[in-house]
Amino acid sequence: GVFEPSEIAASLNRGKLGRITKIRFSKTMGKANTTTLIYGNVIVTLTLEPYPIGVKITSKAIADTYKLIFEELWKNAQT
Repeated sequence: GVFEPSEIAASLNRGKLGRITKIRFSKTMGKANTTTLIYGNVIVTLTLEPYPIGVKITSKAIADTYKLIFEELWKNAQT
């Protein structure tokens, strides 16, 4: 995943999670008030502000677009 640089994110990278997933860092991610999960043809966007809410979309076309966006973020993020 791509996270804002923080001690919490760095500790995830160093811990057990770091053995099964890859994490990169981007300062712009700190400005995001939501998180997006992509799995197959499903996209879930979550926020806690001003209260917890999530949106689930099942669509191959939309998932493919989100995957392209993620790949660009991944290429520009730092390890």
